[in-house]
Amino acid sequence: MRVNIIGPGKTGKFVKDFLAPEEIMHVFSNSHPPTLSKLQEADLSIVFVDGGGMTELIPLLLEAGKPVVTGSTAVTWPSELDQQLRSMKIGWIRAANFSPMVNFFFYLTRKLANSKKILGDPAAEIYEVHHITKRDKPSGTALRLAHDLSWSGVEIKAERLEDYAGIHRLTLENERERLTIEHESFSRAMYAQGAVEAARILFRSPEMVGLINYEELMYDIFDSGQ
Repeated sequence: MRVNIIGPGKTGKFVKDFLAPEEIMHVFSNSHPPTLSKLQEADLSIVFVDGGGMTELIPLLLEAGKPVVTGSTAVTWPSELDQQLRSMKIGWIRAANFSPMVNFFFYLTRKLANSKKILGDPAAEIYEVHHITKRDKPSGTALRLAHDLSWSGVEIKAERLEDYAGIHRLTLENERERLTIEHESFSRAMYAQGAVEAARILFRSPEMVGLINYEELMYDIFDSGQ
């Protein structure tokens, strides 16, 4: 597997730690932007840039005609992208979060979606905190939790502090009891590791085409108990 790394920033810089030296083709940054010819030299690209950057990259990545794995959030995804990728027989994997534990958090939250009444009709609050340079607020993970819970009136609180890799907390509370589920990241390296593992799955599975949500892959794994 030959990989291009696009965006060697706070998370992207860890991607190379989970690849063998011979697997790394090119590392692209703002000062060294990707070109069509160099993108096409690799089997796929792993992208960790902000949402605006990823939105701008989509046409070039499509033209390159290679699989993509991205952890970029707040992206404006073209409505026709999934169909375009299917017609090209190419797979792109996107994730709000590549952490296995966070995806299990998503999985649990989805299980709660139809249980509001039996839980005593609790109020729901999502709290998240990240480093001060994270541009999207609330985070893609917090928005995904709210989406999977699918209750009306979910409050999301977001903070940006000095150097937090990420904390996400879901609290359900009524007048009698409180349930809290929390995930804390100690390092951004796990997001890079998850992206590389997703890239290996995609590389081994040419039948995976279209725009693929990483959490859906993880839900299947959790359901199967593997």
